[in-house]
Amino acid sequence: MSPTPGQCDLCHSAIAKYKCPTCLIPYCSLACYKPHKLSHTSDPTATSTIATAASSITPDSSSTPVSSSSLEPSVPAAATPAAGIQQPRTNQQDIFAAIRSDTEVLERLKASSRLRFKLREVARMEKEDRAKDVLNNVRKDVEAEELMMRILEISEREQGSQA
Repeated sequence: MSPTPGQCDLCHSAIAKYKCPTCLIPYCSLACYKPHKLSHTSDPTATSTIATAASSITPDSSSTPVSSSSLEPSVPAAATPAAGIQQPRTNQQDIFAAIRSDTEVLERLKASSRLRFKLREVARMEKEDRAKDVLNNVRKDVEAEELMMRILEISEREQGSQA
């Protein structure tokens, strides 16, 4: 049964609003798309079709053979690091792990519900005008300022140890 134009090709009952990025089949909702998407990851016919097409191509007598070294990407000499120079680690997970495990930070957060509230408020900032108000409010709080200074100390210490 062929769906009418504008109709979902998967359920055949609703109007198609979207198209699959892989095969461009029209679908109506996420409920229709999810099972369809799985068919792309486990579709052996697509792989076999590509393999058949590739094997049917015969090399031209004028073509040059391809060596494995010609397939490797060429990197300019300036882009490769010099031997012996240690690259800086930019892994912020180490910094966050140090902050999360710091006893002083944990004690301050456990002791003050107001401080936890302010931290959640900062984490939820989305709008630019609201962000300024929240940050100004936090800056006026001595306890929050002390916590931020401790977090900055830890961050700087971790960055120094990574250099």
